[in-house]
Amino acid sequence: MSHRVAVVVSLLFAAMTVAAVQAGGGHPAGGGGKDGKPAPPAPPASVPEAKAPQGIEVSLTRRNADGPYEKNAYSFRYMTQDVEVHKNEVDVVYGACGQIHVQPGANLKNKIAKVPGMSLDEVQAWPNTGWMMSSIDAVKNQNYVMEIDDGTTKMRIKFRVSTLNSAELRFEWQPFRDMSAGLSGTLSKCTGKHATK
Repeated sequence: MSHRVAVVVSLLFAAMTVAAVQAGGGHPAGGGGKDGKPAPPAPPASVPEAKAPQGIEVSLTRRNADGPYEKNAYSFRYMTQDVEVHKNEVDVVYGACGQIHVQPGANLKNKIAKVPGMSLDEVQAWPNTGWMMSSIDAVKNQNYVMEIDDGTTKMRIKFRVSTLNSAELRFEWQPFRDMSAGLSGTLSKCTGKHATK
């Protein structure tokens, strides 16, 4: 056998060995375990524990001057503070008065309410009372729920203020899902090809 053929056979055998081991079949020349016996089955993969959803952290500076919002405001609709992205279409502004303003645009029908709880995970029900339509006091370690409505986009969010001082307000937010509501309906399976609509 030529040297080239020997190399090709060695590489082919090595590739088969790797493929067999990766497939759980053990070594192709033997049973995979000791003394040619089949290798014991691999232990089942552990299932990671479900983690609580992670929120998005936002830092607002107090708005002490007119002009573009910059870091004084946040847009939940565009998920950003970047003026180049949201074009001043924001949903919350940290005002010089120390309040959280929720009606920075004339076309907005936003509303906000304080809700109890020691964490965002505890905010699971939509309140029926306590709604403010323009602004609300900023309180450290307070949970809030908010409905954003600009006439075309409507969404619900929840946030918790973690830092509050004369210069800055920080909060963490997540989309809100009313956990007391039942499951939504689902789309039926397609039973065959159909026309697009």
